[in-house]
Amino acid sequence: MPVDRKHKNALGNKIRKLREAKTPKLSQREMASRLGITNVSLSDIEKGNIFPSEKVLLKIMNELSVPKEIRESIYSLFSEAKGVPPPDISQFIKGAPSIHSLLRELSCKKLTDEKVAEIEKAVEKFESL
Repeated sequence: MPVDRKHKNALGNKIRKLREAKTPKLSQREMASRLGITNVSLSDIEKGNIFPSEKVLLKIMNELSVPKEIRESIYSLFSEAKGVPPPDISQFIKGAPSIHSLLRELSCKKLTDEKVAEIEKAVEKFESL
């Protein structure tokens, strides 16, 4: 699915602002090196000329130590632009094949807000074990 200019610009601007706000200051060249991409590629991402791959976006989020609420908005933007699940969710699913059948089963059910709340409570309970 091609990504429109609006999404490319929005994501590029967010990434640039996060990089520029990082302390200590992180140059575009240094960040590109840490990500394993060229400076030109990072420049093009920040200018909205290209849209990063899922893999590169995950590396960017990690390198910039993006706070949870901003991370969520960036992942949502990526997901909307590409018409795919958010990258962190995709990586989780790829790395946990044992949950695939559970997710298939859930996808066949009508999940109401109440059911989702029940699932969230169960996950919270599991995390406290």
